[in-house]
Amino acid sequence: MNDCNLVSTPIEVSTTFDELGEDSSVDKTLYRQMIGCLRYVCDTRPDIAYKVGLVSKYMESPRKSNLLAAKRILIYVKGTIEYGLMLPSKANSTNHKMLGFSDADWCGDKSDRKSTTSYVFMFGDDPISWCSKKQEVVALSSCEA
Repeated sequence: MNDCNLVSTPIEVSTTFDELGEDSSVDKTLYRQMIGCLRYVCDTRPDIAYKVGLVSKYMESPRKSNLLAAKRILIYVKGTIEYGLMLPSKANSTNHKMLGFSDADWCGDKSDRKSTTSYVFMFGDDPISWCSKKQEVVALSSCEA
């Protein structure tokens, strides 16, 4: 993948995965190695955390479409290698505001109709904590999600 064409997004907007799709199976070991590397990179790259979580669901029986999505994330990381979390030293920071943002999608996972909740907390301009996880129950409305 040294000579690959770079992409501006880690995954296509309308990407959905069907667990019983028509795709052929791929090597589990290679797929798991790729996902393991991507999960390690997520510690300093929250911009890919949701997408890596999405492709991580299929480690037991990966399909060709899952492998292609994981490769696209790797291509995105290659093109945005300068991105990442850089926390400034205390002496250089002038903004000491604490901000929090949260959001949820209603029935985002079409296979089990569960919603995904996400949040990020910022200290000044820098993220210090973030999470994206699937809710445990099915929300009956967007307000409940």
